[in-house]
Amino acid sequence: MKKFLCTSLVLLLILSGITAAFAAEPAKTTAAAADTTTAPAVTASGAAATIVPDMTFTGTPVKLSLDNAYKKMLSDSTGVKIAELNKQNANNIAQGYAENIQDLNKARDYASSTNPAITYDASNKEMARKAKAYATAQGPKNYESELNKLKTDTLSNYYSLLEFENQAQIAKNNLALKEKLLSNTQLKFKLGTVSKNDVLKAEVLVNEAKD
Repeated sequence: MKKFLCTSLVLLLILSGITAAFAAEPAKTTAAAADTTTAPAVTASGAAATIVPDMTFTGTPVKLSLDNAYKKMLSDSTGVKIAELNKQNANNIAQGYAENIQDLNKARDYASSTNPAITYDASNKEMARKAKAYATAQGPKNYESELNKLKTDTLSNYYSLLEFENQAQIAKNNLALKEKLLSNTQLKFKLGTVSKNDVLKAEVLVNEAKD
């Protein structure tokens, strides 16, 4: 009987330890999740931003004129760097055709010096010359076209942002008016000049304005 009780006690302690381990694991997971949700975000300007439950981002806003937005796009945009790489690639292609022409000229001179009876086919050289002229002329045009596309996108994004800012300001003004109306309605209700239903309607308008 004593041996049986000891064995039971040992099993009970082992099971209790396992249960405690399983209970502790979700707590660690919950704590890790909490750390993730409270980690600071980073704004476009590089400054740390704090995310609060209503998804309001706090940080130092950056005000840009349209001209400054263009300048920032030209200095920082990945699209500009890609356009410059494409332009350089077009220059390299043109240079390759120029070197091809030089090689063809050397081959012609060598053939003429070794055997004057050999006739030289100039079609390859003419094709290389035209390809070089096309690459030389088209590279800057493509570069300018890519920059114009980036400027157009910047212009569209800039005025879209202004429109969103105006809409946000209108919504804030509307909320302030609805809150003022609610305050006045509550005061009138205390004075007995309006009903409780009027107060509820004013509260609904405030909640809609907040949304």
